[in-house]
Amino acid sequence: MYATVIQTKLFAHEADSLVEDESWELLITAASRMFDNLTEVTEDFYAAATGESDKVFYGDGTAYLRLPPYVSLGTDPIVILDDDDNEMEIPDYLDQNGTLVIRGQGIRYRRPATETFEGWPLNKEITVSANWGFATIPADVTMATIQIALQMFRGSDPAKAVVLSETPEALRDALPLTAKVVIDKYKQQYSQAVMFV
Repeated sequence: MYATVIQTKLFAHEADSLVEDESWELLITAASRMFDNLTEVTEDFYAAATGESDKVFYGDGTAYLRLPPYVSLGTDPIVILDDDDNEMEIPDYLDQNGTLVIRGQGIRYRRPATETFEGWPLNKEITVSANWGFATIPADVTMATIQIALQMFRGSDPAKAVVLSETPEALRDALPLTAKVVIDKYKQQYSQAVMFV
């Protein structure tokens, strides 16, 4: 969840704050998943980092390997395997705002014998070890989640309900303006930008 019950109740009307905590938890969880869905990322993408783990990416032949958010890379963070599952040499790289950029000319790889290219090896498995996630949940994500949860709660009353189309655009358009701005910001930054298994 990207917000707590206490945080959400601070923004609720007095009568709304009398609702049971379990109900708020369900609404906040639903609002958090809605935020993930509308920004087109995986579940809990914006969560705080919880420890080091491995993720697998695939090189695209360029000097850039874009990664999802992480607090820190691991001690020997990168392993690249060739077609025979042998470890390949790791290029000298810089971390530039979540993208690993090969310095200088990088490594030359052969893709048939007559052709060479430089960069993260094309379609090769690259395992990256890192403390994945954000240092803390971004404050604007928390605020947008609270706004979505409150709107969901108020919309659950048939007297106040608004019938929405089933399209993501209609759902997004029905959200509070500040939540839409935050969703658009994160969608532009992270949506489908990272491919991993």
